[in-house]
Amino acid sequence: MIEPIPVEHERIFAFRLRGEVTREEMQPFLAELEELLREHGRIALLLELRDLKRVDPDAILEDTRFVLHHPQGLARIAIVGEAGWQHWTTLLLRPFISAPLRYFPQEALQQAWDWLEGAFVPRAGGIPEAQPYRHLLVAMDFSVNARLALERALHLAGHWQARVSLVNVVDLPLFVYDAPEDPLLPPPPPELEEEMTAQAEKRLAELRRQHADRIDQVQVLNGPTAERLLDWARDHEVDLILTGAHRHGRLDALLGSVSRTLVREAQCDVLAVRSDRPGYRKLLAPVDFGETSLLAVGRAADLARRCDADLTLLHVIDYFPEDVPMEWIVPEDMDPERYLTERAREALQRLSVPVETARLEREVVHAEYPAGQEIVRYADRTHSDLVVLPRRARKGLFHRIGHTTSTVLNRARCDVLVCIREATELP
Repeated sequence: MIEPIPVEHERIFAFRLRGEVTREEMQPFLAELEELLREHGRIALLLELRDLKRVDPDAILEDTRFVLHHPQGLARIAIVGEAGWQHWTTLLLRPFISAPLRYFPQEALQQAWDWLEGAFVPRAGGIPEAQPYRHLLVAMDFSVNARLALERALHLAGHWQARVSLVNVVDLPLFVYDAPEDPLLPPPPPELEEEMTAQAEKRLAELRRQHADRIDQVQVLNGPTAERLLDWARDHEVDLILTGAHRHGRLDALLGSVSRTLVREAQCDVLAVRSDRPGYRKLLAPVDFGETSLLAVGRAADLARRCDADLTLLHVIDYFPEDVPMEWIVPEDMDPERYLTERAREALQRLSVPVETARLEREVVHAEYPAGQEIVRYADRTHSDLVVLPRRARKGLFHRIGHTTSTVLNRARCDVLVCIREATELP
């Protein structure tokens, strides 16, 4: 069985193969690919193998012929599988397929997507200039972290002459709504929500008075916190949400948090504020050469210029020494670590940062730990003030925060800016 997987990209298409795949199923699938090639000219494919029992040899032959007949149309093909024989089959097919072909295990699904995105990034340049922020929203719960987020918002707003709004959400305990007939605790008195709303309005008004005309709007909402904040941000054309961030413990990771929900669901960038440092002096932008990564680099470069800060572009060589892109295959007579490091440095040098950044460094590290942990360790070691990276959110198969981004959000000691802008904005 072959079924499409919905994803958000103009030229990357995903399909799931499960059970048995016959020649009769392969023919309409290839006809669909033919139509996609006519429409888009050049595409990349992600093929997820789930509980795949058997593929008809005639179906494999039809597929191989199709790829051979479209050497320029297929930019890259990623096979995401769950068995050793699938990996070895991919390796055996490589010599017969002109398009770059690479296998990824299920746990490396995000790396597969990032690799496919790299097919549509120009090797020289390719970093778009970030658009200025116009409206900043602070999720205000009156905690110490939320007040840090407010101070950060007021400081950053001056760089773009942006508006700053404060929103507090009065959110009664969940059991009051879910099981009023048998609550875990006695329900609060009816007037409690009104009293809490009045207190919140009073405290917001005081914050607005303290900061004179620097705060544009204040509002108190009622209901689920993250949902109300997301709705307000969308309705008021917010392009950056700032939220106080805590290090997540086991209970918080199990239940989720407002900050994590904002990052996962927001339609704009989200800044998780953890540091009380007065300004940004050292910015860190991890680069994997995918489209969303380059969008985040563009934002980091813009911030570095406006804040007069140092900027480091960091590439982490992960999954070494296996599963490297075909164009990075190590020659037999060269040391793999040295070769991959040189290739990564060359790729970083070819990136054209869209704004003048006086102090720009490019670093390559080999991963001893997963990429997210390496980024956190590097940020700690260099005393970075801010890490800027993409969300990696997708529909369907990819509707989640990328594992690397999630790790950095949870473990970084500094602020973390998650860029939500879609990869299709890249020219």
